[in-house]
Amino acid sequence: IRKGVRVGDKVCVTGHAGSAGAALRALECGMHVTGELLRTLFEPMPRTADAQGLAASGAVSAMTDTSDGLAMSLHDLATAGCVGFMIYEDALPVLEEVRALDGNSGDLMELVLYTGGDFELLFTVPQDMVGVAQNVCNLNVIGDVVGQEEGVMIKRIDGVVECVNRKGYEQLANR
Repeated sequence: IRKGVRVGDKVCVTGHAGSAGAALRALECGMHVTGELLRTLFEPMPRTADAQGLAASGAVSAMTDTSDGLAMSLHDLATAGCVGFMIYEDALPVLEEVRALDGNSGDLMELVLYTGGDFELLFTVPQDMVGVAQNVCNLNVIGDVVGQEEGVMIKRIDGVVECVNRKGYEQLANR
């Protein structure tokens, strides 16, 4: 489902963002990570039951997964639905371990937005159907659907609004 999204819908995700990317970065840097975080990288669990339940509920206006990264998935949904998104940094679900691994490097949003491998669901829901979707699965409302001319943006905790770049994991990219 990618084309039913409308301005005013809520943007939602399952699970946590940036976990697999943080696990990979920690391994590359020789940092300790818990088994739970390593499983997000080495044993991803696609949310097929949640996806089927959400689709059957009639609450979802558009849906994809975040396996290529949250930013890439946001851009794919925006393009398919001819809309834009305003995402709120303070609403993004990030594990405390991921925050701790980031330390003060300032790369947390890089991990959350641009690393892939999380296999979570990204979907939009009309505002009056959020409760129906919440009855199907655990979700976090992370933003709003806005007009296409606004693009894909993130409102940072300090109030600054920034563009979310269309980048993430690209399996067929020249490397």
